[in-house]
Parts: sequence; structure tokens; C-alpha cells
Amino acid sequence: EADDPRRAGSVDGVRGVYLGELVWVLVAELMPQVVKSAPRACSVTVAVATGLAIKDATVRLGAKTVEVAHQVGHSIKEALHLSDIPQPGRTAVDGSRVHLRLLRGRQVTWRGRGVNCHAFVELLSSTGVVLAVARSKPQMWTKVPRWCQSFELGPATSMSDVVRITLYHQKSRQVVGITRRSKEMPERYIGEVTVPLRALLIRDAVIGEDGDIVGWFELTDARGLRKDSPCSGEVK
Repeated sequence: EADDPRRAGSVDGVRGVYLGELVWVLVAELMPQVVKSAPRACSVTVAVATGLAIKDATVRLGAKTVEVAHQVGHSIKEALHLSDIPQPGRTAVDGSRVHLRLLRGRQVTWRGRGVNCHAFVELLSSTGVVLAVARSKPQMWTKVPRWCQSFELGPATSMSDVVRITLYHQKSRQVVGITRRSKEMPERYIGEVTVPLRALLIRDAVIGEDGDIVGWFELTDARGLRKDSPCSGEVK
């Protein structure tokens, strides 16, 4: 690659060798030596790596299948259930509404393991009255849930109102409907994020040019439901 014009910065103006190219060169040089010196160990390593890859792919496929199968029934039940929840703060004329897009989470665990988690989203008044609620679809067997869902909550009654996003874990049989229990059980509480509406009016690094807050928010145990077990994870 000595004569490759990219090394002189013809593409991006940066001179030198890309790290990825260097890594692949090292792999190409070292792999034949490793295979010759320890073929048995190399074969075992390849077999183990293949087995782990197949296991991970099977888990992801199974989780995705359950999520897709559950989503249709979840959407119908949530539409019926949430329409029956009283809205004490709602007035005859809708006021300002909160638009929330829940993207994903990272390092979200329950007792150190992956979770079957969903988000329970609430718009609360300054006195704790529930003004509006919504519930996300569940994410199965993961520490990095991906929702990519949008919610509209309201109407808001004042700038003292608060948006609270709470994550809960469920057992797999509960997610698929084999057992009938509340989706928001205190003992399955993972953590929460609380954002006052007045905080949305400030200028901050996590607020984009279009006014969207796009940062990561750490899960906390504001209500003390985890007791001696600390929260882990963030949501975006």
C-alpha cells in the first residue's frame, strides 16, 4: 500500500495508515503462524466461538419472535386499558402536551442479569396527581432494550408538572400472558427517570437545536423501592 494515494490524505486530508488496516495486516500475518504452531487449540477456540455465536443468535431470534408476537395484543390491550384510566387534571380544552420519544437503554439489569422490561410513562402534577399515562412495548432478555416509541402526554396543567419514566421487569411467562399479574409490581422495579417540565426550557448540551433533549438519563431509585439493591442503567 506504499503507493496508495489514501496514505497521502487524498480522501480525507489525513496522512498515515488507518488503524483498521493495521489490525487486518496483523491478523493476516499472525493467523497462519497460530494455526501452524497450535492447530488443536485454534480448532477448539473456533468451535467455542461458533457455539457462543449460535447461542447468542438463538437468544436474539427467540426474544424478537416473542416481542413481535406480543406487540399486536399489547397495543390493543393498552388502548383499551389506558382509555379507562381517570384523568383528574384534564380540562375540557386541551392545553400544552408533552411529546416524548423513548429510544433505548443500556446496562439495564435486574439482579445483575438481562431483563424483560417495559417503560411506564406518567405525566404528574406538582401534587402527584396522575394526569396521563402510557406504557411501552416489552423488550425481552436484554441489557440494552430498544423501544424507539413515541408518546404524547397531556394536557399539562403547569410548568411544575413532571414526566416520570419507570422501568419494570417481568418474568417471561408474565410477558406472554401465561400468568396474570400487575405489570408494575414494586418488587420488579428497576429504576426511574424524572424530568420536570420547567427543565425543558433551559439550554443544555443534551438539548438539540430543534429543542429535543437527546441525552442519556441515569436510572435512580427516587422512591426507595430497590432498598439495598442499587439501580443500574440509563435510558435515552
